[in-house]
Amino acid sequence: MFVKFFSLFFLFVSFSASVFSQSLDENVKNIDNRYYALDSATVLDLYKKTFYNRLGYVYGREYKVKYLFGKSAPYLNYRPGKGAVYSSGYDYGNLILMYDVLEDELVATPKDFGLSIQYFQIKKVAVDSFDIAFDDVKYRFHHVRFKKQQPTFAQDGYYEIPYSGKFKLLLKHKAYSKCEQTQQEFNFLHRYILQKDGVCYKVDRKSQFLKLFPDQKRLLKKKFRTFKAYYSSLNQIQMAKLVQYAENLYYQ
Repeated sequence: MFVKFFSLFFLFVSFSASVFSQSLDENVKNIDNRYYALDSATVLDLYKKTFYNRLGYVYGREYKVKYLFGKSAPYLNYRPGKGAVYSSGYDYGNLILMYDVLEDELVATPKDFGLSIQYFQIKKVAVDSFDIAFDDVKYRFHHVRFKKQQPTFAQDGYYEIPYSGKFKLLLKHKAYSKCEQTQQEFNFLHRYILQKDGVCYKVDRKSQFLKLFPDQKRLLKKKFRTFKAYYSSLNQIQMAKLVQYAENLYYQ
């Protein structure tokens, strides 16, 4: 992939070197105000100083899109969105991103390559977080790396974090395959995980949540009733408020 890109890039730069001349360093030779075709070493140097630094998070191997975009696809919102990747203090914005929920992988289309239908898998180990937006809906995912071994339901990967304090509330997106006649489709689920005293607990059900706070159970039930909704229907903001309230009670 790199060889193909490098060849095209070399021809382009050779043809229009004057356009790039202002951004090159002092190694570019200027004789009688004429810029000559750049040699391969200079083109490689330009690649390293511009494109590589901006797109260094790309694996370099193509991601194969296995499912058509739509409600039968295991992608967040069933399709690509617009967003940014944050890595080691740098941000890579204005990207076309797609989150494969089934594989817990983030992929991107680097616009600089002009490859509008090709995707590249993001190097997960380098990702701290990423944003992805669809029309009026925006998500922020964090790459969570647990410091010690956790139950099997809590593995390193991409999570939304509705609340982060002494307690941490994690939201994991999951996709499960289901078969309907001849077409493969997927169910999407949200799994809430509460990190308390460094240990992760499932809190998908009200009973699981209350079990963690036996001494505060009565007050938590009272707080829960103020939402006037089933526990399974609480949105992220309501869940965050419930966790924050439980945290305050727990550390009183």
